[in-house]
Amino acid sequence: MKHAPILLIPLFGLASATTASPPTQKLPWIQPEREHTGCGASTDAEQACGTRHYCTAHKLYNGPKDYRNAEECFDAHQSPPLLPWVQAPDRVRAKWCPRGLISRDCPRVCRIKGPYMEELECGTLLWCAFFDDHQWWPFEFKDSKDCLDAHEAPPPPVAVASTPVEHSSRNPTAVV
Repeated sequence: MKHAPILLIPLFGLASATTASPPTQKLPWIQPEREHTGCGASTDAEQACGTRHYCTAHKLYNGPKDYRNAEECFDAHQSPPLLPWVQAPDRVRAKWCPRGLISRDCPRVCRIKGPYMEELECGTLLWCAFFDDHQWWPFEFKDSKDCLDAHEAPPPPVAVASTPVEHSSRNPTAVV
């Protein structure tokens, strides 16, 4: 009986090796082809609206049913690449511009109030803050932290070049 445990160990090792499932290859992460505000919860939304929108739509009653829930959908896909940081544009819309007119002189600008915002119009920082107050908007991020974590780091602030300036009044040798 001294040899019985020795025989069982190799057999157990062989059995466990054959029952292990091969690693599954994850589906590619698809970037959206269009702005998310035009995307619905249909099953074809992944190609047009991207994986993030598509998987998140699994939380909705009328959303796609390819996965049991959004988490299972996300787990089946590769990790998303970091999104680029978008600086807030310095555009100004003239007060005389009629509502609805979009032109070179009357550009689209960031709207703080309203049902949605666009990242390209408001910049990443303000756009991500939007998700703290709009949890009902299901297709993007659960909060600002989730949004900021999905983006590249912001560029460092631009340093203003300073040169010594001599003041001719009171103290002509003073440097500021």
